[in-house]
This record gives sequence, structure tokens and C-alpha cells, in this order.
Amino acid sequence: MQGVFEFFLKNYSSSDYLPEILTIYETVYYNESIKNRDIIQMNKFKLIYPTSNFSNDINLLICDVTYESVKEQNTMKAYKEFVKLYPNSKYDKEAKDKIVELFPIVPKLLSNGKYEYID
Repeated sequence: MQGVFEFFLKNYSSSDYLPEILTIYETVYYNESIKNRDIIQMNKFKLIYPTSNFSNDINLLICDVTYESVKEQNTMKAYKEFVKLYPNSKYDKEAKDKIVELFPIVPKLLSNGKYEYID
């Protein structure tokens, strides 16, 4: 069904029926997006339906799927990028803890007897 919808949008974007088609297809597109857990498809949904009632759910699911990918990569760079992109997400503390685990902050003793922390 998505193929038909995409075809319609591409070929009949100025159609008088476009608002009705978008309204009808919104729930179908949303359900398909969350079922597939496809970030590209979910971002397309956000572009097509910027004021959708499903926007918050889509944003949360994008965060979830992104964090799953970050955990698979398991690199400090991936965790840092996630924290930057999704500040205050439900994974924020876990991601920051993982950054510290992967790259601990090491104190350096200075000549004056004080410590400087290097990351």
C-alpha cells in the first residue's frame, strides 16, 4: 500500500484529493512505520505529517531504534553522538555511563600537586 501512496504523492502532489488521501493514509503509514522500525520511513512520516498526533510516538521510537543501533556499535563516538542528538532521553544516563566506562576520565597530577582531569 505504501507504494501506491508514494506514487500518488510523487505524481499528483497538486491534486485536490491530496488532503483527504493524507488524512486517510496517516494511520496506515504510522502503523507501517512503527512495525518496520525503519528510521528513514519514520522521518518521512514526520515530513509528510509534521503536526500529526503520532509525532511524539514516532520521535520516541526513533530514539529507541537509534539507541539499539548505538548499543550494537558500542563505541564512545556513537554514544557521544547519541547524547548530543537526544539530550534528556530515557537513555541519557545509561549512554553517559557507557561513555565513562569506554573512556574513563583520568586524573593527571600537575607539578603543583593538584589534579587536572583529561578526557
